[in-house]
Amino acid sequence: MSAIDVNGRSVPDWSANPWHRNVVLLTVLSVFLAFVLTLSGAFDTDDLGLVHRLGLWLLVSALMVFQPVGLELLFARALPQTAVGRWSGKMLAMLVSIPVIAVELHMLKFTPLLPKAPDPWVEFIPFVTPPVLAIGGFTLVLRLMWERAFLGAQHITEATTPESHPSSDTVGIETGVLWMRARDHYLEIITDQGRHFRRDRLADWVERLNEGSGLQVHRSWWVADRAVSHAIRDGRDYKLVLSTGDHAPVARSRLDGVRAAGWLDRVRGAQVDPAA
Repeated sequence: MSAIDVNGRSVPDWSANPWHRNVVLLTVLSVFLAFVLTLSGAFDTDDLGLVHRLGLWLLVSALMVFQPVGLELLFARALPQTAVGRWSGKMLAMLVSIPVIAVELHMLKFTPLLPKAPDPWVEFIPFVTPPVLAIGGFTLVLRLMWERAFLGAQHITEATTPESHPSSDTVGIETGVLWMRARDHYLEIITDQGRHFRRDRLADWVERLNEGSGLQVHRSWWVADRAVSHAIRDGRDYKLVLSTGDHAPVARSRLDGVRAAGWLDRVRGAQVDPAA
């Protein structure tokens, strides 16, 4: 399925997968950083053996790359999806990362991986602040730049609040929605025409759609009735197999509504009556 930009043009489907969702690429960044720090013997670690030093920096680099991103994604769930909210999330992620990494490195000093005399972790904060700000900040800014390059102005429509008059493009999307998923700062909308991205909240779009046309099955997912092929078990939980081939998780708190809609009783290959 292709993605659709705000002008109705098709764009390659790979643009629908921002790099910050690809753990492999974040891993490549942390591994590259680890090799640089290992070969340079950074922070007086050149007295350690090469393999020992590489293992230490692989762990520390992963902490400095992944933790700020994880914290930013966590804060993004609570902050408004505006420019101020997004930058506030990045700043909070960096500020929280500093003491967290200081504690983690302090704990490492009690292991053979970092054979250094342990200092009070509070006094360790000024030492770790510059590298954490530099590396974590670089990761977050690089993530933002990539985001704007591939899912920026030409691929993502700015949010339209429920109170505002929707554009013709918004109305066109609303009439053909198959499913929607909240993804960090963006709302991914799959329609009959393709994939769309908008800076908006899932709750706002759920209010706009016809109440009987579908269900919110998870805090991050809304699914149209006509998009549900059948349900499958995933341990104690359920997933909905959609007409696009995607799988939508069903939250346990929303299972009764999904069961009442008859979605759990649908069998593979059955035709869904749009008028039902």
